[in-house]
Amino acid sequence: PVLLLHGTLVGEEGIEAYEDYALERGFAVDNHTHEGVRDGHPIEESAEQVSREVNFARLEIARKNLSQLMGCDRDGLKDFFKLDGNLYQSHDDSAEVVLDLLPTVLRRFEMLLSQPEDKLATTFSGKLERLEAELSGQFENYGAGNHDRCARMAAEVVDSIAPKAVLVGHSAGGFVGYTLALNPEKKPDDDPFTYDGGNGVGEVVVLSSPIGKGMSVPAPPGVAEMPFYLVDSAILKPVEELPVSQLMRLNPLVDLAYSGSKELARLSFNLATLASVGLTSPLTYAVRPGYEQVMANSDFFKNYVEGKPIPDGVTVLAVTSPLDRMSLEDRSQVDETQANAHNLSVDMHLDPEQVERERPTWTHVKMTEMPEAFRQQFAERLLEQPDETARLLDASNNDGVRYDTLVLLEKQLAEIPDWSEQDRFSGLKEAMQKVADERLPFQDSPSFVAYRVLRSSSLSKSTS
Repeated sequence: PVLLLHGTLVGEEGIEAYEDYALERGFAVDNHTHEGVRDGHPIEESAEQVSREVNFARLEIARKNLSQLMGCDRDGLKDFFKLDGNLYQSHDDSAEVVLDLLPTVLRRFEMLLSQPEDKLATTFSGKLERLEAELSGQFENYGAGNHDRCARMAAEVVDSIAPKAVLVGHSAGGFVGYTLALNPEKKPDDDPFTYDGGNGVGEVVVLSSPIGKGMSVPAPPGVAEMPFYLVDSAILKPVEELPVSQLMRLNPLVDLAYSGSKELARLSFNLATLASVGLTSPLTYAVRPGYEQVMANSDFFKNYVEGKPIPDGVTVLAVTSPLDRMSLEDRSQVDETQANAHNLSVDMHLDPEQVERERPTWTHVKMTEMPEAFRQQFAERLLEQPDETARLLDASNNDGVRYDTLVLLEKQLAEIPDWSEQDRFSGLKEAMQKVADERLPFQDSPSFVAYRVLRSSSLSKSTS
């Protein structure tokens, strides 16, 4: 399931381009107005709401899949889970182990789904995580492989029935989604700053949100520049376009004096706005506490976002633009010392003159309107930056992301027959081999796609 989270001051329409994009590709999509995000309510309240929505989305898909699976025989289960014990040129008995245990797994799901829905809304993803751990132990006891391999097999089974969610959030919505993923509730408790749904998130795509360093204090440039923009567009520019004004500015001295005065006025307006925001911020934060929590100097940011590790199995992609004047690029990027944290600086292909004419918040809003262009730039980067692509294949990333990356790579590398012999792809080849060595008995696993790509390259080399 894909859950969309808009920014402040707008509703679901603020991210509807991503809704259309996801629906066209067959995803189950949840996009509605989050009043808490829109109105600046406490981040933890919005995150708790999204946590429940993650659980409800997974519940709905699990019920649908379970109704289909309960009537399946052994062959039907094998087809649904895409199990095959002969994927890697030698027979793998672990596929039979999985098939033997699937009826027990389905009964556990049936019991779980029979619980009251209001209870599952706040516990479902955590319960699935514990079920996954138990299943991993059973696989290990039956000799299906080492601990890591059995854990991945168990995750594949559970995720096939109740897939983890993809969160796509813009601005404050991205901040909420990122906070949710960083703070999963590991056991039921009353802590308002941990969320059961965090256990059910596989990927977070954050569009221009200050998740790296927090929002600029007291306000970002886009806010500081807005008052002068309003004066300039409503008064100064219309006056500048008058024939008498243009005639006067033919005099170089007049033009120089006017330009200098205008720039000084711009600077004065900006400084006055920042001072005003600083003075009025206590009142603003009292009414809209969520605004304060995204600031770089807030206790919430320092305690629950800044420096917190991204859990294994979750991939974060921070999409940023150097043109954004609200959520500045350097404040919106994640720390890439973790292999499951990734940044994508995008080119919005905007006319510089138009950017100059538009209001300072325009480019920030435009980040919600270009899903296809951003995906294309992501795909192009796979071959342009193979070392970054290798990071996407690291075991700490979500398997869905690893699988999608490998499927894209398979198509691209097919056009470069000798890619495996090129030095610039050496790190990528090594990363793919590590994935292939996982050897999971599922046709739609990252390991089988990696194995298939490497084998195709090897066959191509031997043929040539």
